[in-house]
Amino acid sequence: MADAAHQHIVVRCGPRQNQTCLTDPLVLVEVLTPPTMDYDRGGKLKFYKSLPTLRHIALVYQDQTRVEHYERTDEGWRRDVLTGPDHGLRFDAVGFEIDLDRIYFDVPVV
Repeated sequence: MADAAHQHIVVRCGPRQNQTCLTDPLVLVEVLTPPTMDYDRGGKLKFYKSLPTLRHIALVYQDQTRVEHYERTDEGWRRDVLTGPDHGLRFDAVGFEIDLDRIYFDVPVV
């Protein structure tokens, strides 16, 4: 993760699409890089939140043990900031959970 230039993980359900971009993701995970962090947490995040199928957004920091998890609820988007190695990142929409110590395993964090 420390050498990632710009990485995304997207989870979607349904038939495969022959498109260059996905329009129906359920979960989106983005590894943030310091040069693009402001844009990723600003305009790009606003765009992600506008996608009607998206239920979870996780912004994973490279330079610290920190994940910002946005979950769509009936009231809107809820944000949780996870910083402890025992904190769990949970995507209820797809039945997945992982602790931060597994995400940051063997990654030198300053």
